[in-house]
Amino acid sequence: MQVNTFEDIPEVRTATAEDAELQTLVNIINEGWPQHRDRVPYCTLPYFEWRDELSIQEGIVVKVEAILIPKLLRHDMKNRLHSAHLGYDSMMRQARGTIFWPAMAKEINQMTELCEICQESKPKNQQEPLIQHSDGQSPWTKVGMDLFEIKGRPYLVVIDYFSNLTEVDYLSKTTSSQVITILKKQFVRLVIPTTIGINHNVSSPNHPQGNGKAESAIKVIKNKIKKTLQDGRDQYEALLELRNTPIQNTGLSPTEMMFGRKTRSMIPSINIMQNVPKAKATELRSTRKQSVKKCYDRRAKNLPPLGTGDSVYFEHKQGHHWKLGKVGERISERAYKVKSQEGILYKRNRSHMRPTSVNVQIRDMSPPRELLNFDKLAETKTVVPTGTPNTIEPSMNSDNLVSECELIEKEQKRVEPITRPKRITREPAYLKDFVR
Repeated sequence: MQVNTFEDIPEVRTATAEDAELQTLVNIINEGWPQHRDRVPYCTLPYFEWRDELSIQEGIVVKVEAILIPKLLRHDMKNRLHSAHLGYDSMMRQARGTIFWPAMAKEINQMTELCEICQESKPKNQQEPLIQHSDGQSPWTKVGMDLFEIKGRPYLVVIDYFSNLTEVDYLSKTTSSQVITILKKQFVRLVIPTTIGINHNVSSPNHPQGNGKAESAIKVIKNKIKKTLQDGRDQYEALLELRNTPIQNTGLSPTEMMFGRKTRSMIPSINIMQNVPKAKATELRSTRKQSVKKCYDRRAKNLPPLGTGDSVYFEHKQGHHWKLGKVGERISERAYKVKSQEGILYKRNRSHMRPTSVNVQIRDMSPPRELLNFDKLAETKTVVPTGTPNTIEPSMNSDNLVSECELIEKEQKRVEPITRPKRITREPAYLKDFVR
């Protein structure tokens, strides 16, 4: 490793002497600056604001103690500053008071933005303000669902937003028909929807907060199933007690919010048929949700919206791996379609995207198609063996042209069979007069 100081680099002095702009600056410093800005040569205007701090030391322009780097060496200086892949702030702290040139901060910032290694290893964006789902006005009008596995067995969990009632079913196979059948059974067993139809809202990949209700239900259900398997207890009894346990948000159990009364459980109770005050529970839940949002938003801020065609870095995979792409369209308030450089379309949340000044080029990864030259094919004539009674004229039909082209390509691709080398045989001279 070779470490150089500015006293050991004669290139700075040499480059300053060869730089016409800096030589003009040197002359002005030696002769004195004009009183008015409009009398300063155009090439030295950027230095006018520092005129009282500039001096000449051994042929090098110095601003207090910072060395003015000539244009020829600025790229090398930026590479030295960025050799450890430091961020913009760290590079500026290192350069400030040591070296300088006009627009140095802008060039250093641009260098960090164009460094793919730095951009791909950047941390996640700051979290945005919390957007809470509506809980609906009555039970089973809005549900969240998701699939999960325990020991290789797939399950479907469905949770009601209003009552927090959770339904869990085992799936023999994870197909759409199997999921639809299970959902039909649940809807018929619990309540018939008031509107025939389902609004299917899909959350962004790698963004579980978008389906947080179902994700939270999965966490609770998986925990209960694992514990019952370990303890050898009945899973359905655990689910029954879970449904009859009051929730902190409302003070009522999911079954009380669902059916308006208590249901039987393993714990004895009196007045099971007594109605419960759901209106008060709903008000309590609304107050708690406002408190949660207030605490969450203290560390959050809104990210600026993105426009169609904007160049961005987006999280390709979970784990802070950033990839270049272009914004396609805005799907919802915080969901976008983004196309990678390979032309692959992704769906990402705004928190998984960072705008960049890099000009992203989308490459067409489809295989190239060879265009057929129909003019040349039309001029070609079909070769007919001698002795054929009928002469076949080439047809101008496009179907025939395509078939003829395929035949030509097959002829070109035809390869002679590989045979073993043969020795050359010659007829003996004494058989020259032999009559066959």
